[in-house]
Amino acid sequence: MFNAISSLFSDSSPSYDSILLLINRPPSGYSFIHPVPEDSEVVEEFTKYSGNPSTSLTLPGSVKAIRSREELGSIAVRVTEGETFADVSSRLAQYVKRFYNADVEAGAGGADEGTQKLERSERALRQGFKAIVEENEKRQSEGSGALPVKYNVELVRISRKKPGRIVDDTDLTSFPKQGPAL
Repeated sequence: MFNAISSLFSDSSPSYDSILLLINRPPSGYSFIHPVPEDSEVVEEFTKYSGNPSTSLTLPGSVKAIRSREELGSIAVRVTEGETFADVSSRLAQYVKRFYNADVEAGAGGADEGTQKLERSERALRQGFKAIVEENEKRQSEGSGALPVKYNVELVRISRKKPGRIVDDTDLTSFPKQGPAL
């Protein structure tokens, strides 16, 4: 009897796993970079601010759940040298796309297509993060010595309600659908 009742309240809808880089932007924002597993040509970039530092942030409404989070480190933005967060984020996204496409062309991957796409996404995100960190370290050794602004980066495994992009038109309105809290 209990199982029958609990099954009424459980979410039995299908879920689609994916992986993204989450860049924390204190006090009230975050950005993410998400290679869409179903379309190797698309790497989403999205930034969200709550406007209120005491409000918890949420992921877009198409994200069903956060499965796991892993702290990778931080990226540096050299504001004193005219660099912006958007510059670094864009370069990071380009690295991720380059590594993901190289992996697709090489045919590397896992046992089945779903696992293969997730492994490719994770490899590309890790390699892209590593490349941007190495680029920053090289610039630091050649640079002025001014301390950069640092942003923490996490690798986040998510479950989506549907395949494809996690940002849709409803996330670009004044009243977006809310996903899980960060």
